[in-house]
Amino acid sequence: MDDGRAATGTPVRRRAAVGESPSAQVVALVPPLVALVVGAVILSRGTGLWYDELFSTEVARRPLAEILRAAWEGRGTTWYLRDIPPSYNLPWYVVAHTVLLLPGTDGDLTLRLVALLSGAAASGVLAVAVARLARDRRVGLVAGLVTALNPLVLEWSVEARSYGLALLATAGTAYGLARWLDRARYGLVVFGLCAAGAGLAHWYALLPVAGLTVAGMVLAPRRAVWLALVALAAAAPTLGLVAMNLGTVADRNAALLYDTAGQLPLFAAWRWSGKSVVLAVVVAATAALGVWRAPARLLVVVIGWLALPVLALLIAETEYRPIYEPRYVLPALLGLGVLTAAGVACWPWRIRGRRGGPAAVLSAVLVVASLVVAVGLRQAPPRERADEVAAMIAATHRPGDVVMAGDRQSALGLEHYVRTRHPQMAPDLRVPPIVAAPDAPVVWYVRVRIIHGETGPVDGDVLLASSGRRVEGQWFLRATWTSLVVQRWVR
Repeated sequence: MDDGRAATGTPVRRRAAVGESPSAQVVALVPPLVALVVGAVILSRGTGLWYDELFSTEVARRPLAEILRAAWEGRGTTWYLRDIPPSYNLPWYVVAHTVLLLPGTDGDLTLRLVALLSGAAASGVLAVAVARLARDRRVGLVAGLVTALNPLVLEWSVEARSYGLALLATAGTAYGLARWLDRARYGLVVFGLCAAGAGLAHWYALLPVAGLTVAGMVLAPRRAVWLALVALAAAAPTLGLVAMNLGTVADRNAALLYDTAGQLPLFAAWRWSGKSVVLAVVVAATAALGVWRAPARLLVVVIGWLALPVLALLIAETEYRPIYEPRYVLPALLGLGVLTAAGVACWPWRIRGRRGGPAAVLSAVLVVASLVVAVGLRQAPPRERADEVAAMIAATHRPGDVVMAGDRQSALGLEHYVRTRHPQMAPDLRVPPIVAAPDAPVVWYVRVRIIHGETGPVDGDVLLASSGRRVEGQWFLRATWTSLVVQRWVR
């Protein structure tokens, strides 16, 4: 499928790739700009950091040597995080540490902006990659816009985690593959570097990297061995991280993964659609059109990008254990966005020489439907309200009143917001381990509400009750991930 020569054996002059034309480079700027605008709207809701983001921020503040040593030894960086080492996302913590070394970066927005910029850039790189693969810049533009406005992409691209970087590196891998298929300069280098970056940003990103590799080998079998070797070399650093974790913490965090009972493709497509019935119908219809209308080369790449990772996860779920988490499969789901873009954009763009046509109408439907759901994220409730807890306590706190955390989630949030917003409470903050009740007239006690139940007793309750105190007031701050309880104990 990729001989590069005529039947006589003489080289054939290739036309310039669509993705390299000046107009395509300009078009590649539109999706990132759209993503930045919508992402800024979502960030303007001003919700505080939640547990994963707090972990990133507080761990990244540690000396780099301490972060690396804790990851190598499989231990946490503080007592209450002793069984949560910074190893699963070690490269991200190194990146975050480097960013937080810059002056003026000790705020909640810093790492969120890094993630948003990365996710926005991913939509532009994706647009150029798809334009080359489809040899049509309009298909690339629609693919970039679909990615820029996708609710699941935006939901996690505004979080202070590594998902934006994983999306950018995965899109870069597809771009490198497109250049390699076109025999463009440095295509294999771009593919290898981005593939390595994708795996380091998130382990699950190795699945679409593997799928893209298989697609490239099918499309260019005579050069397949070189692509395979580069892919293996790119995967080596991530596989080394996986081996290090298996030797220290094993699958300790895997309890958070979901069992889809064999419905993983449906679960993933539903989350890609932002849990919107209307967008889900549009996605399903346009993806079906994509299977029918996509150019052969682009369809092969999409099958590798999307279908192979999903199949691998289904097999792992069936034979091994639950393995699904929506944000983890984001790099693979970019392939679904490309498929829907092909479904709407690979139609005539003009009718009888005039502007307009099926492609324009279908593309508008897909893009607008995505935009409506994406903008709705502005009203999404917070995942955690540790910032509100700290502010509420600070409003009536007096020197000598102890602020006590009962678990790792509340301790992490209190430490962060006392340090960044309410430093006057720092002398009175107590985090685990706490072996005796504080000797103070008032104790503000914060802990996580027990899931599917009441605020049952934990060690802190026993200590405070046995010291002769009683609960004078209690407040429950509900959130979508971690709901916190604040109690005021007095003698």
